[in-house]
Amino acid sequence: MLVRNEPWCSFKLPSIPQRDTELIITLQFHGERLDSLRLFHDAARFGTSWDDWSEERELARKAYHERWLAEMLRLPVGKYLWGEVLSVYDVKSGSSSIIVRYVKSDAAPCRVGSSAS
Repeated sequence: MLVRNEPWCSFKLPSIPQRDTELIITLQFHGERLDSLRLFHDAARFGTSWDDWSEERELARKAYHERWLAEMLRLPVGKYLWGEVLSVYDVKSGSSSIIVRYVKSDAAPCRVGSSAS
């Protein structure tokens, strides 16, 4: 678990090797409902520590995220019926990330393994 601040909890998944980056994914839950995903690509060209951090590198990461969404996932930044996809640069944290946020729904939750009668 990354952060626990009930009813919010965040979990970081193991990184996923990509062609020239590592994909880092964090899941954010509100209670038992998946609220959002945060993704970012980690690579030396975007900086490896605060010693080589620059806004220019973070904006390059943001641009990479937007290309990756459009080319690899065919899911450009925008609003969808199920939620929204954002590519953000946060000045306060000095970081860029992709946010996939789901629409809150009153629909009954899916039950894995249950069968319809």
